[in-house]
Amino acid sequence: MFWRDASPIKTFQWRGYQIPVNLSYDRVLTMFDVFEDNDLRPHEQWEIAFELFVDDEEIVNAFDTNDKAPFLIDMFKELLRIDLTDESGEDEQIPSFDFHEDASRIFSSFLFDYNMNLYEQQGKLSWSDFIELLFNLSDDTQFSQAVSYRLASIPKKDKYNEDEVKRIRAMKEKYAFKSERMVKRVEEIKGKALLRKMQEHTNFIKKGGKE
Repeated sequence: MFWRDASPIKTFQWRGYQIPVNLSYDRVLTMFDVFEDNDLRPHEQWEIAFELFVDDEEIVNAFDTNDKAPFLIDMFKELLRIDLTDESGEDEQIPSFDFHEDASRIFSSFLFDYNMNLYEQQGKLSWSDFIELLFNLSDDTQFSQAVSYRLASIPKKDKYNEDEVKRIRAMKEKYAFKSERMVKRVEEIKGKALLRKMQEHTNFIKKGGKE
């Protein structure tokens, strides 16, 4: 990241126009919150999201409401490689972190590893660089430890590893998701996985137990 322009301000060419956008990490995180807000109607979500990234009031007013969603979809796909329309969930995995639940861990981890105060980086640190730094945090940080224990498997207990099994169980409980939103999400994903396994088993039996 240090050999390229780290500014979150980018120019996005769309339908013949050169439009400056601010892709700072805090604006992207706020956009995710906007789309999770069930009190907002879809068109309101797109309106708010558009104004998060486009600071030029003249451009905001010039854009037709129906163009704002396609603009954001194209912008995110081209500049951030994020598909806002992908709702398939086919490859959905149990999450190992959550920006809300792990907010304090992320903040302290950036401070610990990079001596970087994320509050001071709002509007300055790009989303791409934020993600790059996030996934390169050292194993000693609170964020990395939380992710590590959430992903850790509990070994089968035997007479030699009883203390280790207890320790891993305790750490998984410590770092387990606590918010109702995340607990529900994990349960839904596990439920879908269970249904797929049951369907696979049913199909296997229908075939006479043969591959």
